[in-house]
Amino acid sequence: MYILKKYCARNSIKLKRITIRPFLKVNSITMKKIKLLLFFMLSSVISTSVYSQISAPSKVYFLCESPFTNLNLFWQDNSNNESGFVIESKLDGGNWETWETINSANVTSYNRPNYSRTESREFRVIAFNGSETSPVSNSIRVVGTSSTLEVSPEIPGIRNPKSHTISGVTFSEIQDQCPADPSKGKATRISTYFSVEVRKASESTLLNTPVYETRSQIRNYIAQNDPQHTGGHRPYAWGNYGPSSNSPSRVMHSRHWTNIDGAENIVVRIKLLPTRLSAHSSNININDLQIMPTPLNVNLVDDTTVDVTLAGATSDYALHYRIAFNRQAWTTASGRDPNTAEAPLFIFMNPISIAPASAPENEFKEFNGGALIVMGAGIHLPNNRWRFFGSGENSVARELYAPGDAYLHGGFVFNEDTYQMKAHGRAIYSDEFFNVFDIETATGYEYSSPGRTPWSKMTCTQGNVWNITPPWEARVAFSSTYANQTLFEGFTNIGGRMGPVMENGRASMINHKDVGYTGSTYQRGNGIAGAIYKGCLLHNEDDVTYTHPDYLFDHCTTYNLVNGPTFQLGWSSTSYFNALATVKNHTVFESDRKAGTGNNHGVWNAAGLGLNTFTLHTGGYWEDVTIWGEQNIVWSIKILNNATTGFTTTPIIQDKTWKNVTVEFPSRSKNLLQGNINSSLNQVGYLKFFHFDNLVIAGKRINNIDDGNHFTYNAQTLLHTFTFFSLPNQVISPTAGISPNGQAISMFNIKHKKFVKIDESLPVSLSPACANSSSNASQFTIVDAGNGYVALQASNGYYLKADANRYGYIHSLPDLVRGDVDTQAITDSAKFIWVNVATDQFALYSKTMGLYVRTESNSGPNLPLYAASNSIGEAETFSSNSNIILRTITASASGSGTISPNNTVSVIDGTDQTFTFTPGAGSTVNNVIVDNVSIGKMNSYTFTNVTTDHTIKVDFNTVIPSLIQAENFSAMFGVQTQTTTDSGGGLNVGFIGAGDWMDYEVFVPQTGTYNLDFRIAGTNATWSFDILSNNNLLKTVTGINTGGFQVWSTLKTTIDLTAGQQTIRVYAKASGWNFNWMEFTTSSLGNDAFTKDQIIVYPNPVENEVFITNIEGDFSFKIFDLTGKNIIKGNHQTSGGIDVSKLNKGTYLLEISDNNNLRKTVKILKN
Repeated sequence: MYILKKYCARNSIKLKRITIRPFLKVNSITMKKIKLLLFFMLSSVISTSVYSQISAPSKVYFLCESPFTNLNLFWQDNSNNESGFVIESKLDGGNWETWETINSANVTSYNRPNYSRTESREFRVIAFNGSETSPVSNSIRVVGTSSTLEVSPEIPGIRNPKSHTISGVTFSEIQDQCPADPSKGKATRISTYFSVEVRKASESTLLNTPVYETRSQIRNYIAQNDPQHTGGHRPYAWGNYGPSSNSPSRVMHSRHWTNIDGAENIVVRIKLLPTRLSAHSSNININDLQIMPTPLNVNLVDDTTVDVTLAGATSDYALHYRIAFNRQAWTTASGRDPNTAEAPLFIFMNPISIAPASAPENEFKEFNGGALIVMGAGIHLPNNRWRFFGSGENSVARELYAPGDAYLHGGFVFNEDTYQMKAHGRAIYSDEFFNVFDIETATGYEYSSPGRTPWSKMTCTQGNVWNITPPWEARVAFSSTYANQTLFEGFTNIGGRMGPVMENGRASMINHKDVGYTGSTYQRGNGIAGAIYKGCLLHNEDDVTYTHPDYLFDHCTTYNLVNGPTFQLGWSSTSYFNALATVKNHTVFESDRKAGTGNNHGVWNAAGLGLNTFTLHTGGYWEDVTIWGEQNIVWSIKILNNATTGFTTTPIIQDKTWKNVTVEFPSRSKNLLQGNINSSLNQVGYLKFFHFDNLVIAGKRINNIDDGNHFTYNAQTLLHTFTFFSLPNQVISPTAGISPNGQAISMFNIKHKKFVKIDESLPVSLSPACANSSSNASQFTIVDAGNGYVALQASNGYYLKADANRYGYIHSLPDLVRGDVDTQAITDSAKFIWVNVATDQFALYSKTMGLYVRTESNSGPNLPLYAASNSIGEAETFSSNSNIILRTITASASGSGTISPNNTVSVIDGTDQTFTFTPGAGSTVNNVIVDNVSIGKMNSYTFTNVTTDHTIKVDFNTVIPSLIQAENFSAMFGVQTQTTTDSGGGLNVGFIGAGDWMDYEVFVPQTGTYNLDFRIAGTNATWSFDILSNNNLLKTVTGINTGGFQVWSTLKTTIDLTAGQQTIRVYAKASGWNFNWMEFTTSSLGNDAFTKDQIIVYPNPVENEVFITNIEGDFSFKIFDLTGKNIIKGNHQTSGGIDVSKLNKGTYLLEISDNNNLRKTVKILKN
């Protein structure tokens, strides 16, 4: 049996339990003879090689560089009695087969020319001597170029790291999270919370991929829960990422991640391990599972396992996913701020990594005379040979490769100026052996204790001959200035301070990931032009990066922990005259910031730019950016009023473009876009030329700075230079009309009924053209510019110009700071085609923009001109008639609805003006009042041949049941509106005092009892309010103390309403409360006996026919509009539908009666 078992073990044969049982009664002597016979039989079948003394080859590795047609295999020969070697190979899903036989002894390598590396193969080597063979060697995997899914093995030694002694210091090769208490475990380890398997979405075979866990590392011998570790840049930082004796409920935070190379859709199976479940006592709640970005599919396999289908990476860049299980529940249990994602799991989906070579475990190999260095699997102590590159250090290497099962200690310095260096792979690199800060002078806190490791008082890049020690204790220094910059690709960074820094150098950093508790990247100094970041995940406990240098972020992901912004516009006294930061296809994850964290921690920030600290910050471009989760603030761009003495220049932040930016949720604080003024020092700073091209917040496109109430701004925010539109495609040049060349004309805009002038009162704005004047004085002289073009010369001697770099902004003065030529000549930007529209009416087509000039109503009240339209309408039409007479119509609305146009409307004498009325959800027009005369209900009204001033008002009412926003009152006394922090955002009614009231016009189709919910907040413990209808008291409601004026709660009651039009008044009997909304829902209408579950009306919304089920026998029906008018009625059988195809789009009430005269009313929506 021993021989059989050994044979099967060698040949990977699964041997089940074998028992030799006699099938006949035999004595012990007979049984011994049977066993002896079997022994000789097996010996004749099984080769006697199982007794071989040939040692197995080991340390197999390979070399197969691009173009991957030449394969070299290497191994260590551990025997002195072999006669040859067999190389075995196996394809995925196949069996081991002989690939090559070498009939020579003492061979340690093999070359296969004309090798095809299309498919992935595994290799191993066996030594032989005649019929005897050795055990098999270790196997290696050579990834094929057509592979679409690869995972790295687990790092050898990660579960049981070794101890080393160097220079008398004994240390573990993976450091403890808390050196004072090693029982707390290693700072980095195999995940104790998750296991992950992956498969192609098109296949069923699952592969294990290792999941690693990192916790914030303490580098001194202070207890794990000592409060000293919290705050600033200390281990637990401002995020409270570890326990504290001052906060007994706080637990240890952790981050988890796995690297997958996947080039097609991949199913990731995630299982919660018992440690996770015991720590949080909860299975997976699929409704509390947060995944950013949105996955392709999520499937709950069982209570502790979920399948998440994710898109594969492209050949160029990685994708990053963050998964937070039981997002709210586990954060609540952690003792940390509810915005912190507890134990997030990061899935990194990388392009397929094609290794040029491999190396034996715990070794590194050099090929091609040292030009290629390849790290083996395992944990590697610091070695300058593979850390520092350039003249004086390793000046031979041109390429470093480290696989996903390699763990590298130390940082890197690249200082090669005459050749390109490439470092790539899937390795982890860590600064845990090193120091990150010196001792804090004020507190005596020592970040890294001496004697912890041989490197514990050095930063991770110290020790190079150039004495390059990058700022912020960075882990990688790029100081190379060679034209083809350093390539740094695919590594995963664990560290306690800054990540890569480009100082006086540049690089292309590709698919790099930060997983520790600090990270990010900075650029400064000379020679950084053209730095590239692609497919990177960067985060930090401080700024992620500055926006002023010259770099490209492409398909990257960033987020902040608690402190600092993602994109910092700058600090201190530096001016940036041409910040060339460009960001495309970018993702921002939700941060861990506490609610109420200062507004200087936005996604974009200008915390260091003050009235006397800078002159100009210009440039910055962001395109296709998605901001996930709820941020404290997104834009926090405000010039600080920190001037103490007069400054000779006017500081300006300008020329920022955000194109296709999507913000998933409104920020907790309103965004800041503000300049500043110090009147005593006569010092002013401005914001100008900010372009928001397709900005979407919470699913709604933002059309101007006030849209959605998301921004706070001031007078130093030059709104006429802010745009919220997208430029259309250029249009073909129109036929030039007859222009009044040589004449001075006035320009009157037909839409906005204002004259255009050069507004020199607008500061630092280049004297723009604005339709904000009531003066009909001639402003522009028309000059023939040749070839069918004209130019418009302003009174200041300059010509109007369309600025192609500022969305077609029309101005007259040159921008000298930008480098414009100060000329009064006619340039291409000053050339326009005059297009005749009607008598005395014209449009202007810009040669530079290829578009028509218009007045822009979404850029503030000054109505600036932009060349930004692809067709001609009223906004693009101007009149040269200076004798126009204007009339005024004052338009207003009350209740839930809008009148358009609204406020004060100018109308050209003798023309018509139409007003349209749009009810809000669940509302209808109650009455229209023209010149103080009621004219009834209608959807629009037209003033014809206007020759005098008029007024028009429309009153809307709400159809019950419905939700009514508190601010949509038709009349009020004493109250004010304010921004609410309640879910849904918007406004609430506040500053309510005793005796104040709010009126709401409503229409009740049917008498009955209604449920009524009030959304309230307040601090008064004894308060109440009355509900009245047409001044008749219906009910008094008693309030509660919710704990704050923005701490919201819902009061529930019922109320009896009679059918018909009425005014509902909410009358305050006491102060100390706020009001957000009230909602009427059906409780009991008439003698209705149908319940919600008994009747089904479908489809709803409906286009042609609506069907009704769950009613026995025939029934009658009536359909009412929201004014109560009966539109359709009839008798019907349950087998057919009700034809509503002729109804206009809108909301209707369907009343159903059966043979017992029981009624049910259902609201339907007609599409």
